[in-house]
Amino acid sequence: MATQINYQRHTPNDCIICTTRPMLYLSQINIYQATFHCYHSNPPSKPHFQPSKLLKMVTFACSVILLYGVINDLRQTYGKFASRHALIYTEIIYNVETIICNCIFWAKNDIRLLESHGLITLMKNKFQFGVNVILPGPLAKKLHDVLFYFIIFFLIEEVIMSCVALILEQVNTEFLVRMIAIEVFILSNAALGFYCMQCLLMYEIMFERCFQEIESFLRDAFASRETKNPQIVIDKLQKLQRLYMSLRRNYQLNEEFLQPGVLLLYSVDICLLIIGYGYWILMFFEGEVVLLKFDVFLIMKSAAFVVAFYFLCYQVQKVSSTADNILSFLFRCRLTKMSPFESAQIEMLVNTLILQRPTMKASDILTIGTGLMATISGTALTYVLVALQFTTLWAK
Repeated sequence: MATQINYQRHTPNDCIICTTRPMLYLSQINIYQATFHCYHSNPPSKPHFQPSKLLKMVTFACSVILLYGVINDLRQTYGKFASRHALIYTEIIYNVETIICNCIFWAKNDIRLLESHGLITLMKNKFQFGVNVILPGPLAKKLHDVLFYFIIFFLIEEVIMSCVALILEQVNTEFLVRMIAIEVFILSNAALGFYCMQCLLMYEIMFERCFQEIESFLRDAFASRETKNPQIVIDKLQKLQRLYMSLRRNYQLNEEFLQPGVLLLYSVDICLLIIGYGYWILMFFEGEVVLLKFDVFLIMKSAAFVVAFYFLCYQVQKVSSTADNILSFLFRCRLTKMSPFESAQIEMLVNTLILQRPTMKASDILTIGTGLMATISGTALTYVLVALQFTTLWAK
């Protein structure tokens, strides 16, 4: 009992599983077909992730439900095209996209396992990199609580919205199939969104921790220049550089897990959603389309979908720019006061930080970040204006 109380109040240093435990449970829905155990689990176990056939079956069952939802939606698109059909086509896009992503995650589950075990190994061998702590307990606890409260809020909101939709709408077989398919889609995409948020926040903390170690060590080295052995400085900087490159390589595995298919799909979908709903909202205010109760439910989920993607772009950009402060510090270092070998090591560290920034790309087709947000927004606005011009011409 004492162990359980201690676990609730404190998150251990450098325990990836304890830090991300809330997200790991949610990501088992279609994103990560693996079970997990650590020293603080019940019962205690060596930290590891293990592929699960049961979770793969859950992913397959969810994909079947979504496929049936697509078939059910296609049956409702008979007759002349109306505004109601636009939302049904949106549901079809959602379902098909989620099925494709499920297949991608199923095929790339080994990459995700490699990244998870890579972090566990990194934490286990932290002393070889010259650091005592990579993921401090207070920051790990903060990240754990943020993920936990986000997930609790999401689940409560989802239950309330579903109940309201069931109360307001006329419940029949077709409506229930649509609701179940949409809930599966929402859970799957929420799991992906929380996974990305957890990954980016955690790597941001670890990169910053690495840079803090570099800066504090160099400040100490400059302060005690006369007593500091140059070889000690070189060895320490080499270890910290290896730590950064190890984190960078592990971060790159997340990029391989998501790209190119998932990142491209979501980028195109967000662009289409903004264009479609922008045009649809303008038509609604002009009185040319009718808004049904269930449409409100779907539009709100779509809006949350767009906001989550924009937050992802912002957070990726934030992780990519974590090295800016340490680079500014390194550029201000007075290398003339150091030996040639120490200066060369610092210059190598600077080049490494510049050339090996933690970016996220979709096979060099596009780079996720705030620049992508601006591109999508500009493209969406352009096509909405073009659509309005065509609508005006057709009306004449």
